[in-house]
Amino acid sequence: MIVKKDAPFEVAMIELVCAHGGMDYYDFSLCKGLMNAGVGVRLYTSEAGPLLPQGLKVIESFKGIFGKGNALIRGLKWFMALRASLSDARKSGSKLTHIHFFDTGVMEYLTVRLARSYGLKVVATVHDVESFHKKRSRGFSSRVLGSVDGIIVHNEVSRAETLKLLSGKGVRLAVIKQGHFLEYIGKKREKAALRAELGLALDAPLFLFFGQIKKVKGLDVAIRAMGELKKSVPQARLLVAGRPWKDDAAYYEALINEVGVAANVIWHKGYVPQDRVDLYYYACDAVVQPYRRIYQSAVLLMAMSYGCPVIVSDLPGMTEVVKDGENGYVFPDGDHAAMADAMKGVIDNPERTGEIAACGLEYVKRHYDWDSIGRKTAEFYKTIA
Repeated sequence: MIVKKDAPFEVAMIELVCAHGGMDYYDFSLCKGLMNAGVGVRLYTSEAGPLLPQGLKVIESFKGIFGKGNALIRGLKWFMALRASLSDARKSGSKLTHIHFFDTGVMEYLTVRLARSYGLKVVATVHDVESFHKKRSRGFSSRVLGSVDGIIVHNEVSRAETLKLLSGKGVRLAVIKQGHFLEYIGKKREKAALRAELGLALDAPLFLFFGQIKKVKGLDVAIRAMGELKKSVPQARLLVAGRPWKDDAAYYEALINEVGVAANVIWHKGYVPQDRVDLYYYACDAVVQPYRRIYQSAVLLMAMSYGCPVIVSDLPGMTEVVKDGENGYVFPDGDHAAMADAMKGVIDNPERTGEIAACGLEYVKRHYDWDSIGRKTAEFYKTIA
């Protein structure tokens, strides 16, 4: 059932990160899809940023909760902001709040309990079923997930993992995809100019590793793959664009020297601002994702939205999207030699690679449309509230 536009359903969207850490693309696209489906949305977050769409009400109630300040003070700010957000949501007519889980810890549990105390139904999008950097009790994770009224996950692997944790609890569960990035992509520019801006030669094959550096993302596999690729294509380059997150940059720097690819790996450490994202994607010849663990990847959908060829490890969260030789390239998880072979294939077969990249772009256009996602999410809300 589609929500009627003449009788809007009101939802309070709570997602803390937004423009502070690159979630604004996702948040705004989802909110716009919901609005187009007739849902009234109020987004409570920390920082809206420059991409804020017209007509979306954003309340920066969580401003100041991130940073390097005293953790206790920031925690208190978070709790007060959460109370203020839920109170405002209730006064504004919302009967349902949609929250986002990247972990299933105490904060998530308190969020659900407090939302219930304000008389709100709770839907949670579970981005990471289990934390990649914290050991959680499966019993407590099950309790957190079982405390909500409805759960949204983005793919089948997340669905299967979530069902294991729910273990029969009567929580509604829906698989609704994460969408593409087509609306936020700038006009394509000449690769020569982009390479010059990056200080890179046009004739050097360039592979991009983009986003936060985490242990589970397998940057070490990419570095070792460059060691293999260098033997046959010494001018090839790996451009790493992103800052470490709970990971040790020194380890990768030592590995680069150990493998002997100091001249082949360029690392732009730090957050890539929105106005420079186009530069990286349009300058590269392919995007590499040698991930060791993932539920779903925004970087993958972004790369395909840019029309970039993608080279990914064969994790279920990747292979639900990428079909080897059809809309991307797939190699066995952790196999740096196989990854190097895929990279060599991109270099040796530019025409075929272009066809595969075009198929990838068409695939996300057809299957990852935000208006469709908004309608499905609105329909799911109605089963809850």
